[in-house]
Amino acid sequence: STHLPPIQISLTFLCCPFAAVIVGGVVGALFAAFLVMLLIYRMKKKDEGSYTLEELKKPTILKRLVHF
Repeated sequence: STHLPPIQISLTFLCCPFAAVIVGGVVGALFAAFLVMLLIYRMKKKDEGSYTLEELKKPTILKRLVHF
């Protein structure tokens, strides 16, 4: 009984829709978690380097025009 032809194995799996629903739910939850992690990663990556640590300095042309 352990050696079943491929057709019988697929029919046995189709006879247990509850197991298929559980497996599908687990795969869907893993995929959703992956998408959320990817979204958070992209948001953090986009936010990097957007802060200035020093005060904004005027360009040299504006300094010359102001002093002129």
